Amino acid sequence: MLSAAGGYDLATTTRVKTACKKLKELLPVPTSCHLSNKTCGRVYSTCVRRTMLHASETWALTKPNLHRLQHNDRVMKRQIYNTKPEDMASIGSIELLGRLGLSDLNLILRERRLRWYGHVIRSSSAVKCALNIQVPGKRRVGWPMLSWRELTEKDRRE
Repeated sequence: MLSAAGGYDLATTTRVKTACKKLKELLPVPTSCHLSNKTCGRVYSTCVRRTMLHASETWALTKPNLHRLQHNDRVMKRQIYNTKPEDMASIGSIELLGRLGLSDLNLILRERRLRWYGHVIRSSSAVKCALNIQVPGKRRVGWPMLSWRELTEKDRRE
């Protein structure tokens, strides 16, 4: 999904809403006291996070879109771990990731982009041809938007 301006605002908003709906369906399972934290994290990662990040390997996310995904991910992890507002200061986000056995969202997005980039580079289809197209014209004034290709090159360097 692309918005009229060519960004991924609509796609990220749709994915966040879909993930919230999926979490509400599954809420009795990950918040169960009979399951370990790692199992609850695995259920969250498999069912909810994959729904939220569906087709994210083709997104060149802007900071507001990335922030929206990270905020939603953080809220859902705290909901699964049943963190109360007064406990939020003592339990950091990184500590919560460790307790649930999850990896950071930025790392997952980078891995997905690089995996897709490898598929595109090895293919001989129209997708590879589209990757190498140079668009005529100038970018708008100010900070130019980061293209998917530039983002994957940055990921490769990191």
